[in-house]
Amino acid sequence: MDRSRETLVKLEEFVKKVRGLEYSLDVEKLIRKTCLNDIENLDKSKTYFCSELVASCYKVLDVFPKGKAASQYWPGTFAQNS
Repeated sequence: MDRSRETLVKLEEFVKKVRGLEYSLDVEKLIRKTCLNDIENLDKSKTYFCSELVASCYKVLDVFPKGKAASQYWPGTFAQNS
């Protein structure tokens, strides 16, 4: 992926916004299929589970499509053969 200054700034902004948020996985996340505002509407009550956090970051960096909910990405998504 492109490691331009712009990409690094986006990554740093993402990390600052999510640092300290709680870990959680619930039924609502599991059934959510679309999400357009992973970071734009972020508040301190937002929670993540492991692969959802990585997918959200990839969406911010324009690696993953914006329309699909980050909660739809599972650990296996990031496997070499996925």
